[in-house]
Amino acid sequence: METATSLAIQPALAPGTLTVGTHIEVDHLKAAPAGVTVVAKATLVEINGRRLIFEVEAKSGDALIGRGRIFRAIVRSRALYEYYCRKTYLVINRPASLASEVVFVAPAFRREGV
Repeated sequence: METATSLAIQPALAPGTLTVGTHIEVDHLKAAPAGVTVVAKATLVEINGRRLIFEVEAKSGDALIGRGRIFRAIVRSRALYEYYCRKTYLVINRPASLASEVVFVAPAFRREGV
């Protein structure tokens, strides 16, 4: 459902911007068996500055399996990239099998100057 919100707003975004999820309120109503097709629908219901609210639902066939609201914010792509270049770390762990495992470690979010 979160991907549906991102894809729904993408064509309307200004160049150099993207959206990030900020909050999710979703009820999972039924389980869907492995391998079935699930269709997620997102409808933009509110715009408040750079904040967006979507109503979402997921269906498997005619069965409603999830619904709720997803909140997103519009951000400048470059600013987000620069923030994560400064604040995140990539940890590479090489087990004895020589297979590589990459773990993304993100710090707790905090506003600059707060």
